[in-house]
Amino acid sequence: MTALCKDVCLLIAKIVDTYSSFTASHSLKVGQISRTLAAYMNLPEMECKKIEIAGYLHDIGKVNIPLNILEKQGELSSEERLQVQEHSYMSSKILRNFSELGEIINWASNHHEKMDGSGYPLHLEKEHLTLADRIISIADIFTALTEDRPYRKGMAWQEALQIMEADVINGALDSDVFLVLRHHAETLHAIILQTLAP
Repeated sequence: MTALCKDVCLLIAKIVDTYSSFTASHSLKVGQISRTLAAYMNLPEMECKKIEIAGYLHDIGKVNIPLNILEKQGELSSEERLQVQEHSYMSSKILRNFSELGEIINWASNHHEKMDGSGYPLHLEKEHLTLADRIISIADIFTALTEDRPYRKGMAWQEALQIMEADVINGALDSDVFLVLRHHAETLHAIILQTLAP
C-alpha cells in the first residue's frame, strides 16, 4: 500500500466528512482508531495501514444521502432510516470501481455488519466477518457514540463501553476486540477528542 494511495484515500475521507456537519471528521477518527486498535492487537504493520485506509473510506456512500436526511435533528422515519442504511451498500458499490484496493473494499463496506447477523446491508454472520471487519465496526461505534453530533453531545467513554458491552454479551460485537478497546478506551477517546491531522 503506497503512501500516495493512503493520501488519496485520506483526501476522499476529508471530502466525505466535509459533505455534512454530521460526519465532520468522523471518517478520519474511525481510520485512526481502527489502526490503533489493530496495532494494539499486534497485527502486522501493513495490515494496520490497510485497516486505517478502510476506516477512512467506510462512509463514502453517505455522499448519496440527501443532506436533509443526514442532518435531520429529529427522529428519522422508517423510509429515511432505510436510506441512511443504504450508505454501506453504496460504499461497496463506489469502492468496487477501484479493484486495486483489494480486501479494503469489503472491510470498509462491512462496518455495520454484526456477528449475529443483525447488521446490514448483507446480514453477514461471524464466520463471514474478518478480524479487520470487526475492528472497524467497533472503532466506528465507539467513535460515533463519543463524538459530538449536531443533535447531541458525545457521551462519556465509560457510558459508551457499557452500551457496547451489551452488544458483546448478545453476540453482536467481537469480544476480543472489545476487550482491547476497553483496556485502552481512555487513550482512544483522547484521539477522538483531538483534531486529527494524519
